[in-house]
Amino acid sequence: MSDPLAPILLAAERLLSEGPDALSMDRLAQLSGVSRATLYRLVGSREQLLLRLGSGETPDVRDRILEAARGLFSLRGFEGCTVEDIARAADVGVVTIYRHFGSKGGLFLAFANAVGPRRRAREALAACTGDIRQDLLALSRALLEGLQEDQAGMRVLLGESCRNGPFLELLRSRDGGGQEALTQLMQRHLDSAALRPGDPVLYARSFGGMLLSHAFFFPLLHGGSPPDAETLARHVVDLFLDGATALPSLH
Repeated sequence: MSDPLAPILLAAERLLSEGPDALSMDRLAQLSGVSRATLYRLVGSREQLLLRLGSGETPDVRDRILEAARGLFSLRGFEGCTVEDIARAADVGVVTIYRHFGSKGGLFLAFANAVGPRRRAREALAACTGDIRQDLLALSRALLEGLQEDQAGMRVLLGESCRNGPFLELLRSRDGGGQEALTQLMQRHLDSAALRPGDPVLYARSFGGMLLSHAFFFPLLHGGSPPDAETLARHVVDLFLDGATALPSLH
């Protein structure tokens, strides 16, 4: 005897491949050829159906999806691969990706926020001490170590920046990476008068620009390896603070 759930689950997978909002109980009943009453009797609510479709996942499924996305984004760019491509590479169903990330845009944001420098910058910002030199050293080390461990991820983001595609605008609208972390840190030390009055965004760009130039762009364009993270962090922090620390009062 055939499983009455099979055509319903197949129809649900098909609808979710169109996007998370495409799966409604009305459309599912129509596509699977059952009445609404039968549909609710067999699967319960939409939420219960989504849980059923995602059952049997291993604990690392989210990481597998992100790793598959990283590989395909590196080869084809964000617009060059589909959710179906990523699902096949991760060996999961399309519905699993939508359940974890909501949309291709949500998957992109999760990927971007997992790129080494952005992730480590957020972690370093959360552990700030209030001492400007120590805070900048800690954040610099975090960004530099993130760059060293995830050059591939940074190249993907750089490539999308050069393409100026729609996902780049999505990232900018919901940024939570290194630049935002630096700006917040500069604002904290402006508020405490550890820095001369100025624009925290310009301070962050100046400081971050030195780090990225030494650690990413110069090696990328000219070859060679950057200095080790500790040496470069201390160099950039000393250079920055020589020009940006608050001058002692003459009164």
